[in-house]
Amino acid sequence: MFMEWFDSFDVTHGYRSSYSVSGFTTLLQYQVANGAVSSRDANNDFLPYYQFSQVTIFEQFVPLLGMSARFKKQHDG
Repeated sequence: MFMEWFDSFDVTHGYRSSYSVSGFTTLLQYQVANGAVSSRDANNDFLPYYQFSQVTIFEQFVPLLGMSARFKKQHDG
């Protein structure tokens, strides 16, 4: 349908993301017994090896939707 008006018609999109950690520490309470984590907190949840102070995730769609087209030349004659 579009072939009679356009030489080309492109639809594009873009996505960018970044992940950054501002600092982390290892927990002294972390323990492994028989190849499995054995340390737990007051809620009986497993303690991680690393404790992160700040994690930032940034996501962006640039452009969310882009279009470009090249029209066919019209000749009189």
